[in-house]
Amino acid sequence: MYKEKPQQSPELDENDSVGPFTFEEFELVEDIMEVLSNTMNPQNVIHISYITDKFNRIRRFHSLALDKSDNHPEFKCEIYDEHDLIENLININPHDFELRLPTRTIFGKTLIDLEISFWGFIIYSLEILADKNNKKIIQHYSKKVSHHLSKRVYNRMTAELLTSVATNTNIKDTIRQQAIRYLITLWKKTAIEAMRNFAPLMESIWAARKKAKIVMGTMMGIQEMFDMQINGATPHFIDFIANHGKNEEIQAAFREFLFGATYEELCRKDSIRKQNGVIDSNSVISSFDNNKVNNSTLENALGIYRFFTKRKLEAKARQMSNASGPKCTAEEFLLIYFLEKGL
Repeated sequence: MYKEKPQQSPELDENDSVGPFTFEEFELVEDIMEVLSNTMNPQNVIHISYITDKFNRIRRFHSLALDKSDNHPEFKCEIYDEHDLIENLININPHDFELRLPTRTIFGKTLIDLEISFWGFIIYSLEILADKNNKKIIQHYSKKVSHHLSKRVYNRMTAELLTSVATNTNIKDTIRQQAIRYLITLWKKTAIEAMRNFAPLMESIWAARKKAKIVMGTMMGIQEMFDMQINGATPHFIDFIANHGKNEEIQAAFREFLFGATYEELCRKDSIRKQNGVIDSNSVISSFDNNKVNNSTLENALGIYRFFTKRKLEAKARQMSNASGPKCTAEEFLLIYFLEKGL
């Protein structure tokens, strides 16, 4: 059967990349298209065509981002060097910060969304075209694609965290400037590599959280934190907890993360605990853990993002109203630490 392939890159850069994709990802797409072309489902030709179109569209979009030569905020025509641009962005109104970012940054953020859509569609295609003859090989490739989809979801979360740090006037200017520096270079290899360096830290705490035994007890999260450390959290996370574990706001943010519930939900349950003694995990109102039993690869990845978004919005609301509770998510505290240490 004829199989349409993504356009080959005539030359690879020094990091073995094909546009925004690593060469490993490029080869994975080719292998999956080979598998799909051999399925018995007559829809395989349509899915292969869509995958090819999406892949090549992303590469063209990436090339267009590289062609953009402007280095100024939107709504203004002055050309800035990087230092002046950062100084300009750090002083603007945080409520329209994202609208004033340079065009290249807007392209970079959109590119992440396109890649999430791309890997999500491949998972969908693998699930739709699976049959009893190729079930094992489909599962093998679904697992590989899930890994890349999760990385892009972590990248999107990182871009949002960078914006949150950049617009938070309660954070040191040097850290805010570093966050802006990464934001305005999302399309560059340096920023992409930085996000790829941060993604494993994000991935490790989520993987460790999934393995950690949630016992609730006093609802302090001490046992759960220890379980995360022995279940694969990176040394960076362990160092972070060792240096900041006694900070009450950071403790509260990680209790949200660990127990799958917001600060307000946990406070209500803590009142019950004080009246009735230790409670079990089944009595907690979970904002996220109901997704842990979902077998859909796509839903598991998106469930992580939904839970992150809910906590981020709650933290922003507390920040604006000066209400009690963490003003940042656990991931944001980790990113601040990441920027401070120059990791």
